[in-house]
Amino acid sequence: MSQITKELGEINRIVHKLEKDFKSDIMKRGEYYDLDLRYRSASARLINSAVQIAISDAKHGKRIKHLMDRTNIYSITEAVNTGDPEVEMIKCPDKDDILITRGECLSFSGSAQNTETCKSCQQFEVTRRVIPMEAA
Repeated sequence: MSQITKELGEINRIVHKLEKDFKSDIMKRGEYYDLDLRYRSASARLINSAVQIAISDAKHGKRIKHLMDRTNIYSITEAVNTGDPEVEMIKCPDKDDILITRGECLSFSGSAQNTETCKSCQQFEVTRRVIPMEAA
């Protein structure tokens, strides 16, 4: 897991905990907004870093992005887990490795024509495990 992805995941977990604490009246409104703004600003800075890497990649070729991948700052092959399994992004090999949500994966693999080809995908079982069929 890359450094940017790890830090964004940690920020997402903290923000979800802040929201739960605020909704359960453990935290005061001003304190919640202050912490929420601070963590979302940190998240925006990390996302901006990823955008800058992509811009550098466009200007200088794949060298920059591959260097970041090798140094574990940025990963070419992973997406950030937001904590909600239905909107978690994964690569779909049947759709030319584009990023799709687990909810889309469940819908796509649930159709009769795609079920057999999707069973060989590594995401098939994981998606079925993290998203109950009743939720789809």
